[in-house]
Amino acid sequence: MVNLIIIAIGIILLILIAFKWNNLRTKTAFIFIFLGISFLFLTGYLVLSGKNINFASVEGISSAVKTYFTWIINAGSNVVKVSSYAFNQEWKSDKALNDTG
Repeated sequence: MVNLIIIAIGIILLILIAFKWNNLRTKTAFIFIFLGISFLFLTGYLVLSGKNINFASVEGISSAVKTYFTWIINAGSNVVKVSSYAFNQEWKSDKALNDTG
C-alpha cells in the first residue's frame, strides 16, 4: 500500500512539472501518457490484488505478467464483441425507416 502512495505522489509531481511547459501539444501528450500508465497500474493492481503472487521470484513475476496480459486480451475481446453486436443492431423501427414525410 505504501508503494501505491509513493507512485501516486510521483505521478502528481510529474503532472505538476508537465503543466509548467507552455506547449499545448506536449501537455496533451503527457496527459495521454499519464492516463495510459495510470490505467496500467490501476488495472494491474485490481487484477493481481486477489491473487497470492510472490513478486520476489521469477516464477511469480512471470505468473503475474501472464495473468495480467490474459486479462487485458479477454477485456479487449469483450469490448470488440459488444461493439460489433451494438453496431449490427437495428436502431430504428421499420416505420421510421419507411417514413418519407
